[in-house]
Amino acid sequence: MTPSSSDRTAPPDLVDRLEEGTSRQPLTRNRGFELLWASETISHLGSAVTLVALPLLAVVTLHASPLEVGLLVAAENLAWLLIGLPAGAWVDRWPKRTVAVATDWARAALLTSIPVAALAGMLTMTQLYVVAVAVGVAGVFFAIAYQALLPSLVHPDDLVTANGRLQVSQSAAMILGPGLGGGLVQLATAAGAIVLDALSFAVSALLLSRTRPRDRDGARATTPVKPARSATVGKSTPRPPLRTEVSEGLRYVLGDRRLRALTLCGAQFNFFVAAQQAVAVLFLVREVGLPAGWVGALLATSGAGGILAATFSGRLVARYGPGPTMTAALTCGTALGLLIPLASPGAGITLFAVGYAALSGGIVVVGVVFVSYRQSVCPPALLGRMTATVRLFSWGALSVGGVAGGVLAQFAGLRGALWAVAIGFALCPLWVFLGGARQLPTTPGQAAD
Repeated sequence: MTPSSSDRTAPPDLVDRLEEGTSRQPLTRNRGFELLWASETISHLGSAVTLVALPLLAVVTLHASPLEVGLLVAAENLAWLLIGLPAGAWVDRWPKRTVAVATDWARAALLTSIPVAALAGMLTMTQLYVVAVAVGVAGVFFAIAYQALLPSLVHPDDLVTANGRLQVSQSAAMILGPGLGGGLVQLATAAGAIVLDALSFAVSALLLSRTRPRDRDGARATTPVKPARSATVGKSTPRPPLRTEVSEGLRYVLGDRRLRALTLCGAQFNFFVAAQQAVAVLFLVREVGLPAGWVGALLATSGAGGILAATFSGRLVARYGPGPTMTAALTCGTALGLLIPLASPGAGITLFAVGYAALSGGIVVVGVVFVSYRQSVCPPALLGRMTATVRLFSWGALSVGGVAGGVLAQFAGLRGALWAVAIGFALCPLWVFLGGARQLPTTPGQAAD
């Protein structure tokens, strides 16, 4: 079902709301965005450390098999399949900042349990699975609330720039975090390295609690929030049942050709990202013979490609348009990703570094363009459900991909699994070409038209 005309004319309401409630100002003078940016930078750094530390903890300390590592990756993302859609409807009902702060504190507490159990000699794979699922549940609510919060902090015309800067921080964290994580694992054990991630979530919660988002009328948002307007009705109405609200988000995303194509492209890409994560650490340790520090350094190359792409994404979009920029970045990045399974001991590790960096750079550009596009065109009352629907497919694929990577490694070997993953990445641009996403509008007004 295609969204109604009232849905499509809703974006100007977002523009009016922000223009009335806050004047256009440089992002460097926007205190709310700076606090959000700082919180994301710190939490991404901690998470990048855990990206290396958690698999190493399973492999080195608990002697996990490839399938067990794949299940661990799947557990981290299982929540999107379990509660992704209703979480979007719930977040649309709740204050976004409150949700983001509460889930940051929850993740800090959950991750702290891992080093505590390790010190007591009681750590097991079962605990890692449970913590991974619980952190994933908190992450679902945070991710939905965070993306719905950003448009209430910045002007619509600044969304691409704001998302680009957030991606710069995420990519910078991917440069520093894995290397830092590998070093901390060697110096303080993998469980000790996870402490940094727990602390990062606590600091992130403190920073986010100081932001002051604006409500639909441009005033400071307070709690509890007023009942939201229906996305398809022009006046205030009683809130419909949860099932109705969830289906509205599904119809909005799946009924739009471009949103549908980009969502499915993201799902395929993330499926193979998770499969790669389940295999990459084992491949570098057992096939290439690298120590933990070098594993972290090589995985950090994804951040190098990402930060370069995020830094220039705004300029490229301004010059060439969002569609062509996204298409070129995705095509080139996934093609160079075919170098990854060619990695070998010695100088051959540069092939892994180049492929990993190019792959990351391509998807970062896609992410900046796609997130900015959907934040621009989506009616404010649907932001949470739209985000949840998109991520149900794109992030839900991570849980399935993690298991698939472990199974592939068990039967095809580590290098064979990486070849299957690289080919899967190379096919992702087909969604963009076939779904009409090469021609995205450059402004919210064009998107509404």
